[in-house]
Amino acid sequence: WDSKIAIDSSNNVHIVWQDGYSWNSNGAITGKSNIYHRSKNNNGQWSAIAQITTDGTAGRPSVVFDRNDNLHLAYCSNQDIAYIKWDGNTWSNPMTVTTSEESTNRDIALASDSNNHLHMAWYYDDWSPQINQILYSYYDGIKWSLPEEISDRIPGQYPFKPSVVVDSLCYPHIVWEEGGNKYRLMYKRKTTQEWSSSIQLSLNSQHVEQCSSNLAISPDNQMHVFWTSSHSGHQEVFYNHADALAP
Repeated sequence: WDSKIAIDSSNNVHIVWQDGYSWNSNGAITGKSNIYHRSKNNNGQWSAIAQITTDGTAGRPSVVFDRNDNLHLAYCSNQDIAYIKWDGNTWSNPMTVTTSEESTNRDIALASDSNNHLHMAWYYDDWSPQINQILYSYYDGIKWSLPEEISDRIPGQYPFKPSVVVDSLCYPHIVWEEGGNKYRLMYKRKTTQEWSSSIQLSLNSQHVEQCSSNLAISPDNQMHVFWTSSHSGHQEVFYNHADALAP
């Protein structure tokens, strides 16, 4: 389950997913969770299924190709986040992005910029005290930066489900959902100076449905976002767009 897809410059399709465990009749988990990979070339031939993690706790993968057709994979491992890269032949050894002993990291979103550097956002659930955060980290090809808190700490608001894109100047743009007192959709971007203030994209009258949003960017730096919300007694899909380089 929790499958993700990415396509390289030769139109080969790559799929990763979480598998290897199940629930028995008593509701207990049996087996071990790992990440698997399979690809289809542009002649329609599928590769063999490959297990690419072995720790038995891996899940919730996110994948992206860079401009050199390296496949980058970030995933949850226990309460940590790990990262590996596939160069077309072999997978690298896992690298730890962030660790947590008493909290949960999940909902990973991954993007690659024109320098083949990575931008990652994820949802961090601090169990004690109950504080949800959207965190961001940057990979320069050698190491990951320390996580930065993107979302605002507002009593009664619980951010989750981030999406991330990168513009032609290699600046990240992040959208996330919030629950709690208000179910809404928020946005921030980063420049060389700092992160912008948060902007609410949904209307105050809207109740944004959980895990309904997504974000994309075109080659000409136009951002496109959609989400689901109740409207006039119905569930409707809403859309907005903006120039990523506009001041």
